[in-house]
Amino acid sequence: MAIYNSKYCKLYLRRLRLGMADHDVGATRSTLSWSDCGESIPWATYWGPSQSGPLSTFVDNNPCVQIADGTHVFSGTQLMQNTSHGFLYVRGNGSNTVLKANESMHCPYYPSSSSCFRRLLKVDSSNVKIENLKINGDAYLSNGTMRDGLAGGITILKGTSNHNNVVNNVIFRNLVCVGVQLGGNGNSVKNSNFAYIGGYCPDSDNPNWFGVGAGIYAAGWGGLASWNVAIRDNSFQNLQGTPIDVAKVDYGAITGNFIKNTKGIAGMMLFGNRYFNVLNNTVDNAGGEFNQPAYDSHPDCYIESDNEETAIRICSDGSSNKSVDMTVKNNTIKNSDYGIVLIGSSGREPDDSTIEGNDLWNNPVGNRCMDDRSPGANTWSQSSCNVLYF
Repeated sequence: MAIYNSKYCKLYLRRLRLGMADHDVGATRSTLSWSDCGESIPWATYWGPSQSGPLSTFVDNNPCVQIADGTHVFSGTQLMQNTSHGFLYVRGNGSNTVLKANESMHCPYYPSSSSCFRRLLKVDSSNVKIENLKINGDAYLSNGTMRDGLAGGITILKGTSNHNNVVNNVIFRNLVCVGVQLGGNGNSVKNSNFAYIGGYCPDSDNPNWFGVGAGIYAAGWGGLASWNVAIRDNSFQNLQGTPIDVAKVDYGAITGNFIKNTKGIAGMMLFGNRYFNVLNNTVDNAGGEFNQPAYDSHPDCYIESDNEETAIRICSDGSSNKSVDMTVKNNTIKNSDYGIVLIGSSGREPDDSTIEGNDLWNNPVGNRCMDDRSPGANTWSQSSCNVLYF
């Protein structure tokens, strides 16, 4: 008993508890982590391809990488993997640090049907943090689509081995298809800014974009589910694609995001997800305009017309991927035909979801919180929403 009560044992137990609680900031404290950059481990400055070779080679040797100010043009995807330290932290100086791809990585001119999915950064491991950068795909807006530029910004690959990765405070501009493609377990995108993305993507890239692209596309694509996705405190404005598109994800949250003046399918397109929270977001004038026929392979996610503006759209991707236990709460929805829509035929319906406490401003279709086109047992009523102005 005396040994158990000794101050040394207490100190050991305290350190053990701290280590177990440190999973959200990289590796546990039994090893090094992001917080050790600049303290235990010096920052290594990457000056650009001409001085240091590819960024992917540079990060292989340095777990703490600071990218110098300026524009860095790459000829291929830069692979972000943690090193023998068990983590990787790559950061820039905000909008002063611009990453681009050369023309060999650009998509062919619309409406080419050939695949053009290329991303600038690819994460294929765990405990990687990418922060304070600007990714500019150099695409230009023409006829409602982004054309002749890089397709994707960052891809975090699917699979249980890819977990606890963070994209923080990254600016995404002028991308043909998608800002962040998000798979894996426990990965997050936060405090980032998305504009001028999407409008047209070749179907061969990924049918879940429905041809229009997305700011963030989080999914268990390829038959492998993703878990614990966090999308929070991001801004989406002037997107041609769908700002937030989430499919086949178990346990996740979309919180505190700001969406305004976007096109695509909806402000948020959510299908086949389970145990998911959508909380405290603002969606203003979103959805309803896209140039591709949508939902051909997903009849239970149908849309009535290309001009139906929907802020939040929930449906099921077949009977094996039903949307269940969704909580949509305390969101502010403005200037859309429909606030919240649940869609699905019998056997494929969204089920056991709760809609409450949402504020609707100037949604002209009717004095309704949501349009429930599903036979599922979902909880909502007029009192679930505060209709503020029509």
